[in-house]
Formats: sequence, C-alpha cells, structure tokens
Amino acid sequence: MVADGEEYNTIARLLNEMQIPTKTGSQWSPRTIYNMSGNPSYMGMTYYRQAKGSRKTKLIKQPRSEWIILPDVTPPIISKELFERVQAIRQRNGELHKAKATHEYVLKGHVFCGNCGTSLVGSFMNHRFRYYHCRATYPTVTRPKKCDARYIRADYLESTV
Repeated sequence: MVADGEEYNTIARLLNEMQIPTKTGSQWSPRTIYNMSGNPSYMGMTYYRQAKGSRKTKLIKQPRSEWIILPDVTPPIISKELFERVQAIRQRNGELHKAKATHEYVLKGHVFCGNCGTSLVGSFMNHRFRYYHCRATYPTVTRPKKCDARYIRADYLESTV
C-alpha cells in the first residue's frame, strides 16, 4: 500500500477498521506502518550488531560498517524491488517534509487546553496566521475527537503570557 502511494494514516486506519491486530494485539499507528516500511528483514535481510549495549544500559547505534548480515535467517515476504520502491517513496517524502516552512511556537509544551487539559500545539493557517490549538480537537487513527476548544491566535497568547 505504501508503494501504491497510500499515506501511513490511511493504512493504519484501514487496518484498524478491518480489526487486524498488530503483533502485540494493539491498534495500528502511522508510526508503526512507517517503521515497518523501512525494515529490511521483510525482504529477508537480517543484520547483527546494529546497536551495542543492553536494555538495562543505553543502546548505542553502530555505524553501518559494523553491521553483520546473517544470510538465510529470515525468510523474505516481499521482493527486493518492492522494498527498494518503498524506500524511494520514503526518501522522497522525507525530503518534502524537510522543505516545509517552520514557525516558532515558544509556548509549545507549556500551555494546556482549558477544556480538557491536553497540551496545545501550533498551527499555521492561510499562509498568514499562527495559532495554538488543543491536540484533542482532531481525531487520530487510534482515538476519536474529544475536545471542542477553539483556536487561539499565537501572537495574542504569547504576548499575554
């Protein structure tokens, strides 16, 4: 589905609607789909020594030159061509995300919704106005909308605080 151009949100929502559980039995999230789409073990490539350390200590990612490939350990379930096509899409999408304009929201993580207590995040609208809004005003793949709070102009809120 990623190779066909579907977005991670759409794929996660479809899998949840079809009641297909993840390996842990929880709901699908776009991040899970994204991580799976970059995992080379699906095409049968298993690496050893990608990180050093343990769960008790901190895992330290190792340079690719240190990785050891373990042949014939994981059976492939997708072709190398399909995996590479998905990687090209992921790279192209990553470049698009990096090109987006960023706007400063100095109160992000410090202000919370007066209705439900969820943190406020920044939004940029009509290529002109910065706003803060409650994260819970929009549904996600894993939860429905749970707040009806309105947008607050960022310049007003920041000058008031």
